[in-house]
Amino acid sequence: MNATAARTLRAGLAGLAAVAAAGCVSMAAPAPLPILGGPSVAALGHSEVGIGAGTGLSAFPGAHSGGDGWLGRWRQGLGGGFDLGVDAMGVRRGDKGTFTMKAAGRYQAGPHTRLEAGVGAADDSDGKSLNAEMALTLGTVRPRSWNFYTSLCVAAAKGFRPDPDSTAPPDDLLGIAAVGASGTIAGTGRFVGEFGIGPALVRGNSAIGFVLYFGAALLFDVGE
Repeated sequence: MNATAARTLRAGLAGLAAVAAAGCVSMAAPAPLPILGGPSVAALGHSEVGIGAGTGLSAFPGAHSGGDGWLGRWRQGLGGGFDLGVDAMGVRRGDKGTFTMKAAGRYQAGPHTRLEAGVGAADDSDGKSLNAEMALTLGTVRPRSWNFYTSLCVAAAKGFRPDPDSTAPPDDLLGIAAVGASGTIAGTGRFVGEFGIGPALVRGNSAIGFVLYFGAALLFDVGE
């Protein structure tokens, strides 16, 4: 493996927990990226709670690697089409790992449209980072039936040095297109499967890479 390919790559795994990114190009860990569900948000007085797992791959010319991970979610409905909450994700890639989380808000702009924005931070074996993401989700809303959705997400991460002796991973920019399906189980529960893929740009690396993931999750509506 040449010197460029010998550098450790890291990105975020997800699918339901899964956007793996780890390989031979060092990069700042992004926020948890899985959308996990269609355009609905948690209703006022209700919470959306979920847990999932997935696997993913990141690849650059001459350098690629995969990983797996888990994801946990909590959203609280605020009314008026808004909810707010937290996603946390752990990623394993060989003998290294990443923990990344974000606080995110979602707004149901229409019956079949949802907007999301979030900010967070990550602690990785190769360094720490701050991150942000924005997403647009379109899909069907049919109670007690299968629903399908697609989303476009833009995410950025900036590496930083918490102390003078540490190193900062390179900044990066990701674009993810995802498709998914969800079905009702056990009354207030839903099963979700999601696949995502998109380009990755890393500061200091002229090549364009890509990340892809597949994940599955269980989401539950908890409320009054």
